[in-house]
Amino acid sequence: MSARSDEPLIRVKNLNVAFRAKAAKVRAARDVSFEIRKREVVALVGESGSGKSTIGLSLLGLVAPSVATVSGSIRILRKNGKPMEIIGASDWQMQQIRGNDVAMIFQEPMSSLNPIYRIGEQIAESFRVHRRVSHNDALVEALRLLTLLGVPSPEKCLQSYPHQLSGGMRQRALIAMALSEQPALLVADEPTTALDVTIQAQIVDLLKSVQQETGMAILFVTHDLGLVGEIASRALVMYAGEIVEEGSVPQILARPRMPYTKALIASRPHLGEERRKLKAIPGTVPNLTMLPQGCSFHPRCGFAVQGVCDRTAPMLQEVAAGWRVRCHRWREIEEAGA
Repeated sequence: MSARSDEPLIRVKNLNVAFRAKAAKVRAARDVSFEIRKREVVALVGESGSGKSTIGLSLLGLVAPSVATVSGSIRILRKNGKPMEIIGASDWQMQQIRGNDVAMIFQEPMSSLNPIYRIGEQIAESFRVHRRVSHNDALVEALRLLTLLGVPSPEKCLQSYPHQLSGGMRQRALIAMALSEQPALLVADEPTTALDVTIQAQIVDLLKSVQQETGMAILFVTHDLGLVGEIASRALVMYAGEIVEEGSVPQILARPRMPYTKALIASRPHLGEERRKLKAIPGTVPNLTMLPQGCSFHPRCGFAVQGVCDRTAPMLQEVAAGWRVRCHRWREIEEAGA
């Protein structure tokens, strides 16, 4: 059955992921719903422990049933025009999808690359699996891809082991592996975390240029709101396994409605402004096995009201077209701010 022309590239609906621990379940994702359309760049933002990486792994079916319970729906529109449900798909089906329809740049390049294989061999593997080409032809394709990505001395990189490369070069190798089959959707999981500021900018520029040339969609996972404005058109803000705000990047950066989003923006430095003490968010992300009653953010929120925020969990409410927020008091906060 073919899909409608207006169908999103990927549709996540009521996704729940609970990892099994000794004493309780770790609810890493709770009723998460969102869509990504073709050619769209969406940022998934939040502190460490908010559930961002779990969402990214779920899109590739990499959350093993042996360690977690996954429910809900992840529906992808494949490059052949046919929709497919990822949750419950067989290993064989997922092998056809990974790399070809959805690919991932993992967070830490040193632990994501195999230390006993040369970079060229690791990039070439995707060509051998999906295109069934010879070993030599796959290496030629790997070299071509490294050259297109602007890797200095691509022949030397091809013959190097991961430990012989810098962090930036290892990250470029991971990008080459992810882009080898020109996926429709690229999940970039904190691709700049371990890099210095200059290399971060180069990696972001590289992803932007590749996205514009290939037309692929990107889910850019990050905790850095500064990067969000550089690469994404829409943002999903996560906290304690839930999406707490969703909207266009200009809207969210200019007028955030969720207190957590406000706190994230206030906690980052801005170039050109006067020297000031950064506003840290008090406390930490709650233990996902023992979530607080009511709004998960209320113990850390400066706008929380006793008897309201600590009683019932807020629902995602429509602020404007395509803009949603999970907060009991967003209207009052907005009016007070105005």
